[in-house]
Amino acid sequence: MSQTTTDNHSTQQELPIASVHAAQEDPQPLSSSNPESQPSDHNQVIWNPPGPTSSPIAVDEAGDSTGNEVTNNESSSDLSSGHIDSILSSQTALSNNNGSPTSERVQTIPENRTGLVRPTAPSTWERPPDPKAVIQPGIITACIFGLVALMALSLCLTRRWRRKRTRQRTRSVINLLNRVHEKRRDAGSPDEQSQGKLDCADNRPTPSHSFIILPSLHYILSITHEDYGRATSLSNLTNKWKPAGKWDPPEKPYSKPNYIDEDTRPPPARKANATFVILARNGDLNGIVDSMRQLEDRFNRHYHYPYVFLNEQPFSDEFKKWTSNIASGTVEFGLIPKEDWEQPAHIDENKASLAREQMVKDSVIYGGSVSYRNMCRFNSGLFFKQELLQKYKYYWRVEPGVKYFCNVDEDPFLFMQDNNKVYGFTLSLYEYHKTIPTLWEATKRFIEKNPEYLPKDNAMAFISDDQGRSYNLCHFWSNFEIGDLDFWRSEAYTKFFEHLDQEGGFYYERWGDAPVHSIGVALFAKKEQIHFFKEIGYRHEPFQHCPQGQLHTKGQCWCDETDTFDYIP
Repeated sequence: MSQTTTDNHSTQQELPIASVHAAQEDPQPLSSSNPESQPSDHNQVIWNPPGPTSSPIAVDEAGDSTGNEVTNNESSSDLSSGHIDSILSSQTALSNNNGSPTSERVQTIPENRTGLVRPTAPSTWERPPDPKAVIQPGIITACIFGLVALMALSLCLTRRWRRKRTRQRTRSVINLLNRVHEKRRDAGSPDEQSQGKLDCADNRPTPSHSFIILPSLHYILSITHEDYGRATSLSNLTNKWKPAGKWDPPEKPYSKPNYIDEDTRPPPARKANATFVILARNGDLNGIVDSMRQLEDRFNRHYHYPYVFLNEQPFSDEFKKWTSNIASGTVEFGLIPKEDWEQPAHIDENKASLAREQMVKDSVIYGGSVSYRNMCRFNSGLFFKQELLQKYKYYWRVEPGVKYFCNVDEDPFLFMQDNNKVYGFTLSLYEYHKTIPTLWEATKRFIEKNPEYLPKDNAMAFISDDQGRSYNLCHFWSNFEIGDLDFWRSEAYTKFFEHLDQEGGFYYERWGDAPVHSIGVALFAKKEQIHFFKEIGYRHEPFQHCPQGQLHTKGQCWCDETDTFDYIP
């Protein structure tokens, strides 16, 4: 029932079972010269009742079984009182050899006692604290700093309030004394006249307690806000100032196309005789400013084309100031004559009123609006007759609240001029049939009377699928259009508009300028004179055109290529 171990002096001693397990756990050899190498008194031996397979099991310091069974070379596993006496005698001999008495450590165990054998000496083992019951020191520190910060803040606010109240009271007393002094001085005392007025001293609050408040707030924010703690951490700050080395390779630069820098390009060698035309009211200022800012950034900051603003009422000074500040070219403001804007005299108002009421019942957009009909009539055939536009050949129509997605590096006015184009567009869609039920019938009556105005290679196929018998409702969305003013001034289109105006469809129905312009261009211009500006990204709610592929990249467009009216997946 014993095992042997070897110390530094190559001596062998018999150890009790508990000592054997202590030697197995402690790699230091036992020696009489090293008191710390003595067998541990904290180790325990569990002795199971006699049985065919029972054996002593060593228990560690926490009181849990280690699962290591103690075996011997003998076949018997029973322990009797004689065996226990031999174990105790071995412990006594070993202690005497080491020079330390064991009478206080080991007591005689009664013969009738079996089971757990524990050392009788006082143990230094303590149960580890429960980790669930431990209060984290960081939380305590944060709470302490928070309380200190609140106390310091309240103290500062109190002192500041007291200072303010004291200054107010002092100022009141000084004002009272000054008034008394002025009365006495007016009474005629020379000494009092030589005296000056009292003044309140500058009693500015000192930054007291700031050395406590700022660190406390910083500590609290570092704990409660993870992003703030990460941003103000020492590692993050050092990484920003860390010089690039082998461990921090530079990022590979993103390869992008060579764009044209508008600020470094030379002035344009030539320009067209063109202008921007904007029909707006004073209430449209915000939308106009937004449209002009994008137009200037994307195109006109390099070309400096002028602007012409038209309104049926005088523009306000604020409108003129804002638009003039944004425009890089000259700005002109025109007042539309009443005969060009208001409903003409030949229109039957009773018939027009009944038509508007019916359109309201049919939920036609702008069905009940007279001003919208005035605008459609004006844009269809009267805007190019305004005095401010007589000196220009080309125009670009701009609406409030539109978006220009891409850089326009090439001058579209020069493109129109050099390629003999008369009309340019970005969007085409179908018209609402309830707004123009008789427009095509009126158009066919004009064609029958004036066939000489139609060129052979016109764009009739764009507006009709049956060679002119019916209108397919296709039209160019005229809120964006770049056109030749001389085309609208031509005899063919002028007579065409006059014919439609006499028909009264602008007020008896709700003919729009978009289908009127589209029909006029398709009938009286050659199809090669109509151009699709697919490189110009444009949006007017709710539709937009976004360039595709290489055009999107070249123009530095910020629109989604799949979000376009003419996109076909």
